[in-house]
Amino acid sequence: MFLHDSTANKAGIFDALDAMKINMAGSAGQDLAVVMFSGHGTMIDNQFYLVPYGADSSTTARLEASAIPAPQLQSKILNLAQHGRVLVLLDACRSAGLIGGPSNSLPAADMLKTVLAAGNVTVLTSSTADKVSREDEKWGHGAFTKVFLDALSGADDIDTDHDGVITMSELTAYIEKRLNELTKGEQQLGIDQRFQSALFVAGL
Repeated sequence: MFLHDSTANKAGIFDALDAMKINMAGSAGQDLAVVMFSGHGTMIDNQFYLVPYGADSSTTARLEASAIPAPQLQSKILNLAQHGRVLVLLDACRSAGLIGGPSNSLPAADMLKTVLAAGNVTVLTSSTADKVSREDEKWGHGAFTKVFLDALSGADDIDTDHDGVITMSELTAYIEKRLNELTKGEQQLGIDQRFQSALFVAGL
C-alpha cells in the first residue's frame, strides 16, 4: 500500500495501518508487515512527532494536532505485531528520537528496546538520535530510502550467501555499509533487531 502526498496525511496513514492489521488478522501469524515513513520529524515538548503531508505548521498547537505523536504510532505498530512480524523503517530527521524522551538521553537501540517491547518488531531508523538524516536532489530520496530501494532492486552484494533470499542480517549489513559510504560516515543506521529470518526474494 503506497501513500503519496495528499493520501499520506495523518488520517490516511492511520487508515492504512488499520487495513494492514485487518489483513494480517486472517493469517497464521507468518506475515511480514513493512511500514516505511519517509518525511520530516520534529520535537514538541521533548516528544518526537512524525510530520505527514498536510500537517499545519503555522503554530505549535496546530502542528501538534496534525502531526503523528510517537506513542500513537507505536500503538499501531504493536497492534500489527500481534499478528506477525513487523519491519519499521523511518527516514526522517532525527528519526531515532521516535522512541520518546530527549533524543540524546539514551542510545537509539536501547530506547527502542524499552518502548517497543515486542519480539517480532524490528526497527531501522535513518540516523542515530543525535544525527540529521541527509537528503540530496540527485538521489531523489533521503539517503536511507535510496539505500533501502537499492537493496530491493537487485544489488549484487546484498545476498551474501547466494540463496536467493534477503535475510534480516543481510539487509541491515548492506544498509549500514552503503549508508556510511553514501554519506561519508556522517549518517549511521539506528537499529533494534528482534527477528532473524528471510524477508524478501533477492532481486525483486
